[in-house]
Amino acid sequence: MSGVFHRTQAQAVVRAGASVRVVAPRPAAPAPLPWLSARWARYAAIPRAETDGRVEVLRPPYFAVPGEPAWARPSWAVARAARGVLRGVPAPDLLHGHFVVPTGMATRRVAEALDRPYVLTVHGYDATSWPAAHADHLDEYRATLRGAAAVLSVSNAIGRRLNELAGVDPVTLPLGVDHASLRALALPKGEARTALGIPNDRFVVLFAARTTAHKGLAEFVEAALGLGEGYLALVAGGGPMFGHRADEGLEGDRLRYLGPQDRSGVVRHMCAADALVLPSYQEGLPTVLVEAGSLGLPVIASAVDGTPELLAGDAGLLIAPRDPAAIVAAIRASAADPAAALARADRLRARVEADYDVDRNARRLVDLYRSVVVPGATRGPAR
Repeated sequence: MSGVFHRTQAQAVVRAGASVRVVAPRPAAPAPLPWLSARWARYAAIPRAETDGRVEVLRPPYFAVPGEPAWARPSWAVARAARGVLRGVPAPDLLHGHFVVPTGMATRRVAEALDRPYVLTVHGYDATSWPAAHADHLDEYRATLRGAAAVLSVSNAIGRRLNELAGVDPVTLPLGVDHASLRALALPKGEARTALGIPNDRFVVLFAARTTAHKGLAEFVEAALGLGEGYLALVAGGGPMFGHRADEGLEGDRLRYLGPQDRSGVVRHMCAADALVLPSYQEGLPTVLVEAGSLGLPVIASAVDGTPELLAGDAGLLIAPRDPAAIVAAIRASAADPAAALARADRLRARVEADYDVDRNARRLVDLYRSVVVPGATRGPAR
């Protein structure tokens, strides 16, 4: 499930007329690591090459220090792996890196080796928390941003931060979602609840994200356990905090952990829910909120980074981060006035249809690609 929004964009870029090869280096998992850890076993099972529709995907292994600390220079290892699989194939007209660290820094090195331009998309933590925690690496960070032919940010808030950090002027271009394919998976609420075994007499709130601290899981769970009868909280996703306080959920009566869900599973649970809650501490532009908007699901989210832009004009309920009481108040307000909640959801749906459509935004992206490619550049083999 990691990076599913990249997959959605890559396929849309192909539909918009470009040829796409995805290079997604993965941590090497030599024996005996796959036998010692489920996570390393998953890495070992990932195919090194596959075709996803008309998108070629290459996943060369690279040596990764656990946790990928900055001192280990993961971008160097990622760049070496990427260059290795690109040798002997036609060089691309340009490269597009997602996230400044480590892949954006790696993209810069590969682009220099191939003598090609590169563009970067900055998504969130790479503009908010990472620079503050890695002041000794800011020179390389700034050089990566300044060397790009174009810098894209998923929200205006992230763009302003990048301007402060590196003096660049990003283009705001959210990835967007595939509205038609989302809605093709949707079910009426009653059918979705029957299929999932969810009672019809509950107000259902959904948390759909990795179960980590910075996504606000602890606050969501505290709020869920304090709501009382008549409410049911669902947690869709996996991560280090999976099962947090599950033993207090009255055997699933108030709190249920669903585990990681594929796309259709997420959509079904959205269709069954009355509200999506995302109490994150930081977010560039949360794709899950765009998906909820596309499906007409009311949302409650922390007022951080790009989220207020998305929910501006009363298109959702904004709350302070790290505040379980605010989550409880927002959920109860939505349950008390469902008509108002659905009106907010309608406003959000109109916004995401207009500004967060993956095909429309992919066409803008391909136009940007064309504007930075050097006319007549030769496309010999990679070095």
